[in-house]
Amino acid sequence: MATKKKKKTAGGSGTRKRSTSASNNGRTIIQIIGEWGKFQFYIKPSSIIGVKDLNISVSIETEDKKADNEHYVSRKGYQPAEVSMTGIFSATLGISDVKAKSWELMNIIRLGQKGYVYIGNDKLIAPMMMGVSAKTTDIVIGPNGKMIYCEVPITMKQCEKYGGGTSGSSSGKKSSKKKKRGGTTTPKRDVPKADSERKKQLEQAKQTAKDRAAAKQQSAGYTPTRYTGAKTSGGAGGTWRAMTR
Repeated sequence: MATKKKKKTAGGSGTRKRSTSASNNGRTIIQIIGEWGKFQFYIKPSSIIGVKDLNISVSIETEDKKADNEHYVSRKGYQPAEVSMTGIFSATLGISDVKAKSWELMNIIRLGQKGYVYIGNDKLIAPMMMGVSAKTTDIVIGPNGKMIYCEVPITMKQCEKYGGGTSGSSSGKKSSKKKKRGGTTTPKRDVPKADSERKKQLEQAKQTAKDRAAAKQQSAGYTPTRYTGAKTSGGAGGTWRAMTR
């Protein structure tokens, strides 16, 4: 009894295999050099769209710091990764309409195309890239007035979060202190004002103590006196008089 083969479920582990060539009766008719979104750089028996000057660049955002009269920097975050390359369009390589084909690449940059960049069957860089700039250079016009050669340098930048960092930088640091719910903030103590109030309270307390002592002496039949130092008519010294308020 023949056993049925189990169908593989979608979403399985492993990298999706991409075919970089197509064949007809065993004869290769197209070889893909590189691919980004809907655009392909390829080799066909009849035509070639080549690519050169492939570059990948990454950088970080830094923050200037200074300590003990020494300047240095620290990392704040990631800058977007960048990929650049140049497409080659030539009538001698079988491109019948160089202007139209080069504009096809220029136009998808204008539309902000996003996609993964492949070279052969491998992903060139992990995050998805978006086209940000393109221009047509080294244009050659043939005898018939048509464009027969040009190069299109393009630049793509990272357009998704990847690698544990963001493509932008974060400004400022979060405070580690947590706010208590329903709590009130204690106002700062005004030291000069508090000292003045304290001094006033001490003076009032002293005066109150004096008044109480005087009242107690008066209730006991004692009248405080003081020496006036004034001389009498007989030449005697000063006299003691009852002290009044």
